[in-house]
Amino acid sequence: MKVINNIKLGKKLGLMLILPLVSLVFFSGKQFINAQQVAAQSLAMSDLINMAIAANDLIDQLIAEKEITEKYQKARGKKFGDELEVERGKTNQQEEKLYQSLTLIRSSNFSESFTEQVDGSKALLAQLEEKRSAINNKKLRRDKAANFYSSLTSSLLETIGLLPAMSPSKDAAIISAAYSNFLQIKNLAVIERKVLTNVFKNDQFVGKEFSTFNDSVNGQRVYESVYFSLASKQQQEFYNATVTGEFVEKTAAMRAKAFEASDYGAFGIDPAEWVQQQTGKIVLLNKVANTLTLSLKEKATNLGEQANSTLIWSATISILSIVITLLLGFMIQKGIRESVEAALHAVQKITRGDLTGNIQINSTDELGDMLISLQQMQSDLKERIEKDSAISQENARIKQALDNVSANVMVADNNNDIVYLNEAGLELFTNIESAIQSDIPTFKAANLKGANIDQFHKNPSYQHDLVEGLSGTHRAEFSVGGRHMYFIANSVKDEHDNRIGTVVEWTDRTEEVLVEQEIETIISSAKAGDLECRINTNEMSGFILNLSEGINAMVKEISFTLNDIKHVMSSLSHGDLTQSIDSQYMGTFGEVSDHVNETISQFARIIGDFRASTTDLTNTAVEISTGNNNLSARTEQQASALEETASSMEELTSIVKQNSSNAQQANALALSAREVANKGGEVVDGAINAMTEINTSSNKIAEIIGVIDEIAFQTNLLALNASVEAARAGEQGRGFAVVATEVRNLAQRSATAAKEIKELINDSVKKVEAGSALVNESGVTLTEIVQGIKKVGDIVGEIAAAGEEQAQGIEQVNNAVASMDEMTQQNAALAEETSAASVNMTEGANNMLSQMRFFKVNQNDTSTAYQAPAVAAVSAAIKPKKEKKFEPTPSETETESAHSVGSSDDWEEF
Repeated sequence: MKVINNIKLGKKLGLMLILPLVSLVFFSGKQFINAQQVAAQSLAMSDLINMAIAANDLIDQLIAEKEITEKYQKARGKKFGDELEVERGKTNQQEEKLYQSLTLIRSSNFSESFTEQVDGSKALLAQLEEKRSAINNKKLRRDKAANFYSSLTSSLLETIGLLPAMSPSKDAAIISAAYSNFLQIKNLAVIERKVLTNVFKNDQFVGKEFSTFNDSVNGQRVYESVYFSLASKQQQEFYNATVTGEFVEKTAAMRAKAFEASDYGAFGIDPAEWVQQQTGKIVLLNKVANTLTLSLKEKATNLGEQANSTLIWSATISILSIVITLLLGFMIQKGIRESVEAALHAVQKITRGDLTGNIQINSTDELGDMLISLQQMQSDLKERIEKDSAISQENARIKQALDNVSANVMVADNNNDIVYLNEAGLELFTNIESAIQSDIPTFKAANLKGANIDQFHKNPSYQHDLVEGLSGTHRAEFSVGGRHMYFIANSVKDEHDNRIGTVVEWTDRTEEVLVEQEIETIISSAKAGDLECRINTNEMSGFILNLSEGINAMVKEISFTLNDIKHVMSSLSHGDLTQSIDSQYMGTFGEVSDHVNETISQFARIIGDFRASTTDLTNTAVEISTGNNNLSARTEQQASALEETASSMEELTSIVKQNSSNAQQANALALSAREVANKGGEVVDGAINAMTEINTSSNKIAEIIGVIDEIAFQTNLLALNASVEAARAGEQGRGFAVVATEVRNLAQRSATAAKEIKELINDSVKKVEAGSALVNESGVTLTEIVQGIKKVGDIVGEIAAAGEEQAQGIEQVNNAVASMDEMTQQNAALAEETSAASVNMTEGANNMLSQMRFFKVNQNDTSTAYQAPAVAAVSAAIKPKKEKKFEPTPSETETESAHSVGSSDDWEEF
């Protein structure tokens, strides 16, 4: 222990750094090794992702080669040879890319199952050329070739499916699993396209096709569910936005139809349509696969970059940690040594009484705090010595300043005793001493210094509590002895925020309060309409006097302006437009007076113009009345001519209507004849059908008779054979021979009767055929008759339609003439009413002139009331309207009524 205590401080600190430094080197090296391993795994995962992308591209190309191979084999090698070579070349390119990516993968870094799966895929790829050669030589069946391609694509898909299990991170495993499941969806969609193409061609499921179809659909659903559980939100949204639309909807409908009619077939779906729609859907799936491929490539790139970045940062941090540890050890050792030496040196100087030394502080740790405390102690000792002398000087300066200010300042100590009152304050209280003594008899201005500040309040305890609780600025105003006093009080505090007294600034506001009251009185009077009130300025001076005189002058100016306006408006109310404001005002008052004068002038000009316009209006009304009288006479002549025209049109209308009615009756008779002919044709058709059926029945009967004849012939032969056999039997067959003879006789008679019936039926068939021929000729003749009647009916219909159109046209002309006559009658009435209105307008114009004479203007009033012609004379010139001579039809009456209503409305509007 003594050995350690005797070691210098710097060496002790060095010994303390050795063990942490060794530990830091050990753990940094271990972290660097771990970072190398993670980097190796990340780089290997990046190679795996590139391999998976290459395998997916190869799968797509193998599917394309498989489809063109099937077409080639179906055509027995006669077609699609060139296309097959092109697809094989593309497959070879993708295969080469896959092999290149596999060369970068070290099998030792991955599991044995992955290595076996990769080797299996390579083995199948090695057989590709052999299978192609067999296909070219027609030595490999279509189903075998299809199974080989399916096995190869399945093997590659299984290889990609192992990718998530070898991912070094969770994110890489998730995106790899999503990618692998989506490739399964796309592969099953291709299988579904192939299966349903064959099904729709055969229009039914054959063999294991339904099982394969069902497995592919269920597999797509399962893989899609797994994909959505693994894919990011952005990838899900892209899938939903891409795999939608016409292709998806139509393929879903066709798939549903396949499930629905799986037992009995008869789908009614075009295989080409199915291939087109499903191929469109697969194209959409390829778009999503391309997006996933880009995401996978980006993830592979990020994994490689992150691995390198992690390795570099791990090495950098380890080296920096060691270097920083050494630097910090050296700096801490140096700082501690320098701080201890500085503290020792400072203590030695203070001990000698030297307070001017500068203590240098280089840190803020405990040693720095010790140096700060030493520095503070040195500074406090120095300040206490200097402070005592500074306080006395400062107090002297403050007192001198307060003595010379114009404000009335009072200072009280912590006991509220007045310790200071400047000269201005003493003068203020001396001047108002007599006024204050009327309320406080003991008040003496000369005795304020040393007295308690509470004496200014009638309730000293309240004043004491207020001053004691004062924390900020307090303003207040009170009245004492008729004087209005205003003060501002602030507490005085020391450097520790302790209250040591109170400072008060006093102001005598007696004159200001009196002026405020005077101003309030004059404003209240002005609000009430009294502008005669003024401020009394006898006892005022200075600023207050100038303010009061200015207010008095302002009120006076307002009073003069309003009086002039009142005078002018009073004259205007009595019709006198000759008065105006002659006084000259400035500012807004001048603008108001100018506007009033301009208003009076405008009124006078308007009244003069109105008088002249009224005279012109009266003359115009007389002229309108004369013109309307002439118009009425001409309108009556026009109405007479229209009545004669209407009478002629009525006669023409009745003739055309009669022709139209006759044509319609002829058309009806033609239609009736055509219907009768049509019915006759139908009867003949029925007879033809009946004769045909009779002929058919006769033929059937003849056939039946033929059968009966054949049966009689066969029976005759059998009876003959029976007779022969009975003769061979001798006595035992004699009875049977008699029966056979009778049967033979009956058969001969049946054959004879059947022959006769057959001849009769053949004769009937000939007669029926002759009758059918006659009926057919009758049908043709009736058809020609029907067509002729139809043509006649069409011509008569056209004549009827033309007559109807002529009747309608003449009726429209008749209505137009009636309407013109009605309008003419209304025009006559309108002219009469307009003439009466012009008389009323003349009387109204004279009345307006009488009203205008109420106003008096500066111009010479030369207008006089216009003497209109006598109303009776004008009215007498208007003749009554003549009555119409003809009676209109009901439709004309309705039209006339409608026009009358419209014209009445137009007249009221006029």
